[in-house]
Amino acid sequence: MFAQQHDSLTPKGHHRPCFASPSDVHPDLSEEMFRKALEYARDTTTVLDNGFLPPTARGTFMYHNTIAKICELMAEKGWKSESVKNLPYTISADASVKITVATGDAATGKKGGFGPKLKEKGKTPSVVDGQMTLFDLDNYTVDQQEGKLWYLVIYVDYCHQEIRMELSKPVFDKNNQVKDWRSRIIMNPIPLQDVQISLPPDEEVPSINISPIEPSEPDMAAGY
Repeated sequence: MFAQQHDSLTPKGHHRPCFASPSDVHPDLSEEMFRKALEYARDTTTVLDNGFLPPTARGTFMYHNTIAKICELMAEKGWKSESVKNLPYTISADASVKITVATGDAATGKKGGFGPKLKEKGKTPSVVDGQMTLFDLDNYTVDQQEGKLWYLVIYVDYCHQEIRMELSKPVFDKNNQVKDWRSRIIMNPIPLQDVQISLPPDEEVPSINISPIEPSEPDMAAGY
């Protein structure tokens, strides 16, 4: 099992529900799936980086490519992709779990403490312009209590050359912004740089000697 369970006590001493791995949140979820999505986002972002990207571009590419890949992988399991107020997410076929992505800070993917602060890409108000949003008025409280919405929080640590991630269930304030985490599932980081493939030493590579072919007498007569 890849994932590590977060300490069951918050810094204030309050007990949190224990989730040891993404499959505890929903049987369709796995750390392998999230790793695959992040590796895809890392690799595609690397391809797009010509060395002249604005400082925030890499994080933006990483965010969009991660949620896109998660939606693609989960669609194979019958999950549905939706987007509300610039907040894309995927929802399980039984409508019990919603997954979205956010970029966090240096506390992301580390055990203990209060957890990461988000650099949110979207808002989660109850009603926007009179339209149904991620939380409708009737189900807003239920969504929070039952933990329907979970964030895959990611952080690119250039100092340690790794991408850290955690699957965490948020607690919202009165403005429907994330103020704390009810549960955190810490997953193993992935290397920022892809693994390089090393060729074997020269002495281990078989050599093929091709001897020159002497022309035959007819060929020489013809001037070849």
